[in-house]
Amino acid sequence: MHNQEKLLEKLHDEGFKPMPFFGSGKAQTFLTFFYPAHGDVSPTTTHTLTLPDEDKLVLMEYRPKVWQPGDRIVILVHGLTGNYRSKYNIRMCRVWLKQGYLVIRLNLRGCGPGAGLARHPYHSGRSEDTRFVIHWLKERFPTSPVTQVGFSLGGNITLKMAAEDGAKAPGNLDSVIAVSPPVDLHACSALLHKPANQIFERYFVKELIKDLAVRRKHYPDIPHLDLSPDMPLLDFDNIYTGPFSGFRDAIDYYTQCSSGMLLDRITLPTFILYAKDDPFITIERFMHKMKAPNFDTMVTEHGGHVGWMGQPLNVQWMDGILEKWLDW
Repeated sequence: MHNQEKLLEKLHDEGFKPMPFFGSGKAQTFLTFFYPAHGDVSPTTTHTLTLPDEDKLVLMEYRPKVWQPGDRIVILVHGLTGNYRSKYNIRMCRVWLKQGYLVIRLNLRGCGPGAGLARHPYHSGRSEDTRFVIHWLKERFPTSPVTQVGFSLGGNITLKMAAEDGAKAPGNLDSVIAVSPPVDLHACSALLHKPANQIFERYFVKELIKDLAVRRKHYPDIPHLDLSPDMPLLDFDNIYTGPFSGFRDAIDYYTQCSSGMLLDRITLPTFILYAKDDPFITIERFMHKMKAPNFDTMVTEHGGHVGWMGQPLNVQWMDGILEKWLDW
């Protein structure tokens, strides 16, 4: 039996069937962006952690009444230009709260309520930040197992961290999930710059420039840079993200931070969800590194980027398959 069929059988799922008239990867990506995410809940507690370089991270903690120390914790890590309010975070928080898990929605450096609290930019390779959070959780809840779930950029961070640590997972981390992860940053940057995808690229660059403007208000020593919303993401990373994060340039940043080459070092149970028609993410070059028994890699024909908006009775298919895998 084909590996995908085995995985679907294991998870008791019939597979993804896209919503009528929204079958293409671009349509799925747009639909999930605009589709409302109702029913968000207020955090139980907000935590502000100080990193070793004095930047701060803001975490939103959601604790169901039934949860006890020793029960599972799930960390949600958002994607590029996202924050704890990203729609997939709202939905998956709701899913796992119903399961009785404590959920941490992490704002990467300078994102969401963390705006102005971090001098240095977040980026696809900031695995040291999520590792810091996991160690902090270990101190607070020494017997609680932890799953880290990363979406898009957060997925690459999650896989990179798990690969770097190999058999010595940080804290109580015992499993990881990555959804639409850009494991090959070179290829993803090139895909994003294709004419058909420039609407996505311009959105990302515009939002990143806004983030930088907020950062400069709080840290006026950051020099003014000649940036345009119409520039390629590669140029933005070449001028800002790379050099201001300790890399020579964008290419050095992409080379050092792509998780693809490291995937065969991961020893934890790992679930990767990816759609072949994702407009600007590809993992094909590194599929051979996901063959170990600890990997469950689900590659769907359709689904777009963090999309998987399905038929009327299973609109948010992604949510269900992630829930099933973690509960299996």
